Amino acid sequence: MYLSIASLYTHLYPEIIQEISRSNVYEYINLTAFPAEGVQRYYYRANDTGLYYTWDGTNYNVTPFTDIVQLAINTGIGEARGFLTRYDVTKMLSNNDEERTFQDDMLDSKVKDLIQWHIVRLCNVNVNFEIARAAYNDALKFFEKVQKGIIDPAWPLLPENPGDLENNAGLVEWNTMNKRRNNY
Repeated sequence: MYLSIASLYTHLYPEIIQEISRSNVYEYINLTAFPAEGVQRYYYRANDTGLYYTWDGTNYNVTPFTDIVQLAINTGIGEARGFLTRYDVTKMLSNNDEERTFQDDMLDSKVKDLIQWHIVRLCNVNVNFEIARAAYNDALKFFEKVQKGIIDPAWPLLPENPGDLENNAGLVEWNTMNKRRNNY
């Protein structure tokens, strides 16, 4: 996996991520192994079926489980991908370890800044909201400069394929000539 929850510990402490995400999941072998009474705020997972349950005060009910930290990771990576149209994002950001052949600490840090913001905006428990927002905005500005070609990092470019007009469309530059003045 390209970035996991553990890889975010460089930007957020584990206990802060857990508190913000409220990811209190208790895993059991099966539904019969669940405690007689559960806690309403927690999720219970039956490993034999992979289903998640919540306690409503009297019964365990099947419920969809949304891991908001994983959603934030996917959102941050997707946001970074949108700026990197000239680069081979499969080599840089793929979740498949065999396809991802390039690693850059600066790229990882900027993507983590984006992810951090998507986590912290839910709740800023022991996190300076303004610093997180500034890091997010700085990462966006960095990716915009990369997209415009102002910053040219040594990242793998997409291979040139003249027959593939869809991928090459982002590499076209348009400009106009200066306005002429004719004096007689």
